[in-house]
Amino acid sequence: MTNVLIVARNGLPASYFRKVRHELGGPDLVIDALVWSPPWEPVDDVVRRYELIGPEEESIPDSAPPGDARTEPPTMPPITGLARIRAGVKRRVVRRVPRRVRAGLRRRKAQSASRTFWKRVRSTAAAHQLVREADLVLVVDAGAVRTGWHLARRYPDRSVVFGLPAAAVHLKGGIPG
Repeated sequence: MTNVLIVARNGLPASYFRKVRHELGGPDLVIDALVWSPPWEPVDDVVRRYELIGPEEESIPDSAPPGDARTEPPTMPPITGLARIRAGVKRRVVRRVPRRVRAGLRRRKAQSASRTFWKRVRSTAAAHQLVREADLVLVVDAGAVRTGWHLARRYPDRSVVFGLPAAAVHLKGGIPG
């Protein structure tokens, strides 16, 4: 019995998990999923465990107006002298601060989706448990490549591959782990 962990940034349909089962080993294949987004459809019959790593659902505020109530569109605040001063300061910072420093500040400020996914996986104990139980970690989309790379470094005894064709070759003994 082979245990495959599928790591994906995007939600996947149940048909994808069925395709993995068909191409990689048939009915004795155990599939777990470590995914950022919820599944497109129920996957209980195909996946043993579906670990959802993604963001928590945001609650809808209670103060939302009813659907039939007409509300005025929000108006933009008038531009004051303070906005003009901020724009001038921003121009001066751009001129004075070196480009590499500005790039570093932007990098810290805006995290990419793949970095966010890895940070969430790194701090989730259930995710690490799934990796320890897996015989093969299958990364299926570009948003999860960073996570797969870190998992391969962190767990050198686990095989990590990108894409279904590579997983099929690996399980047939074509490439070493």
